[in-house]
Formats: sequence, C-alpha cells, structure tokens
Amino acid sequence: MDRICTYRALILKTLQEIADLYRNEQSAHIELVCDEERGHYHLGEVGWEGDRRIDSMIVHLDLIGEKIWIQRNATEIRVAEELIRAGVSKQHIVLGFQHPDRRPDTDYATA
Repeated sequence: MDRICTYRALILKTLQEIADLYRNEQSAHIELVCDEERGHYHLGEVGWEGDRRIDSMIVHLDLIGEKIWIQRNATEIRVAEELIRAGVSKQHIVLGFQHPDRRPDTDYATA
C-alpha cells in the first residue's frame, strides 16, 4: 500500500509541474482533475481561443493495481521518463496508449 501512496503523490507532483508550464503558455484554463479513490488523473484545458472552443485532455494517467498507466500524453514532456527520474521502476509503468501487441517492444511493463 505504501507504493500506491507514493505513486499517487508522484503523479500529482508530475501533473502539477506540467500544469504550471501550460498555464504560462496557454490562454485556455488548465484543469487538474483527480479521482484518487479510483486512480484516475487528468490534466486538461478548457476555454476559448478567439471563436474556437477548447476542451481537451492533455495528459491522462491511471493507477491500475500497482502500476501507473500512461493513457494519453499530448505534450512534448516525456512523462514516463519524469516518473522514472522520480523513482518509479520501468516495470511499474505501462504505456497504455501503445497497442498491447506493441508493448513488449518497449522497455516498460506490458500490463
């Protein structure tokens, strides 16, 4: 259970750092939405750019079992590498955005 608490804190810290970077660059409102009970973490943007409506997810991470699943990363930041630098093992990170058949070709967990 300690690992889950540690991973929750690392996920929040990582997403907060990304949110802070985006807040300085974007005109849309940056939102960090967390459902810690179910292990869902979303970083998104919502608002308007001129006449265009913005409502998109930037990063989506899930805690499934004792692994961090990167479901979406629409940034140039390598979220997996940030998590590794923070102490997460590659074997506890799943690249959920990769097709399951392709995951064995990565250095990360397959599921």
